Amino acid sequence: MLGTLRRITWWQTLILIGCLFGIFVACLAMWLRSTSDLIAVDARARQLRLPTGLTNIAFASATPARIADWQRLLTLGEQLKPWSESEPAKGWTPIPGQALPDGLAAHHEALDKALLVESADILGRLGDAPIDAHRDLSPAATLPDVTALRRHMRLRCERILLAPSADLPVEISRAAALIPAREPLGLLRLMVQANLIEQWSTAVIMRSADLGAAKAAIADQARGLAPLAPQGLAVAWRNDLASLRGFVATADPAAVWSRLGRDGGSFSFDAWGFAIALRAGRAETITLMQDIAVAQGEALDAARQLAATRTAEAIARQASWWRPGTLLPAMTLPVATPVVAGAHTARLRLLVLAAELTGEAWPIDQLDSSGKPVRRVERAATLIGAYSVSADGVDDGGHSQNDRCWPLYAPLGSPKAGDPLPAP
Repeated sequence: MLGTLRRITWWQTLILIGCLFGIFVACLAMWLRSTSDLIAVDARARQLRLPTGLTNIAFASATPARIADWQRLLTLGEQLKPWSESEPAKGWTPIPGQALPDGLAAHHEALDKALLVESADILGRLGDAPIDAHRDLSPAATLPDVTALRRHMRLRCERILLAPSADLPVEISRAAALIPAREPLGLLRLMVQANLIEQWSTAVIMRSADLGAAKAAIADQARGLAPLAPQGLAVAWRNDLASLRGFVATADPAAVWSRLGRDGGSFSFDAWGFAIALRAGRAETITLMQDIAVAQGEALDAARQLAATRTAEAIARQASWWRPGTLLPAMTLPVATPVVAGAHTARLRLLVLAAELTGEAWPIDQLDSSGKPVRRVERAATLIGAYSVSADGVDDGGHSQNDRCWPLYAPLGSPKAGDPLPAP
């Protein structure tokens, strides 16, 4: 036997190595294409009454006229640019207590009035109902509505800041019409919705002194919008769970690379590496997302929701290149806690706005297990802003990095929101 081994030549050794490598690649390819790990995952989803794919998602129906209106509104987003996107603005954003910039009014005076009227008419026709015109929920999907909605909201909020007092209620209502979810709700769109709420509530509070008798109606509008973000958490997690389940149905490198809009997956080391990480971690990732989705049963139960996201985050933080199964959770789950906290903060911003317009008590902070109201930010014994304890549930005294702070009547300081502003 030893004599036979000694007679193996170098080229026979290469052939043997090639055969062993071929067997390894074949076994790896079979493992990547297998779905045995998803059987238990799907059974658990059915038991929990969660979606196992996009076929379980109920999209909103829409008439051709509504879809045409929506697509036209997205197009108008390219034509009606807010002043904040212009070169002189340099990324300007409205801040309570600061004067409006000089070029703002001139920019809006130069906008196409017919297009402004057209966009306002479309928002009026769309109402509050969803559209679901763009139904691609895959992780690689393009989201044409995201940029357009942010741009429209920036534009409309600038018009709120410029409007005469008599026109304020109409301008405020037009901007508010952008907040309800129009497309199939996912985590990214939920974050966009929270951003729209932030922009709208900031613009309204900056003009609160000019609202007069309209304050009560605008406060009712803010209260009506407040439940949208927390209620959207359940829909967003279910939709993204269904999207991920469909995306990871096969870990074939070519198929995965194709779904990401790339070519040549069969011959790409990156594609094979991503496919291995996907196959090794998909069952655990989906299971963790199922736990988070189940925790959304009660829209305002922030404690339960955050407990589920923290468990997922703790696992995501254990990611290591030497353990491929840890990489997919690390890519998908760190966003969980910020999304949940952001949705509840958006609700609180609207309720604080309504309370300030009507002189009522501030709302209870759902992120605070002690059941205290949203905290005031004061400077020299004067109310200038508000803050929530954020996801950690710890009151850090309005620390800009640890708490979720927002201005109401004056710019916030740093590191504490109530600190004096630096000298100009």
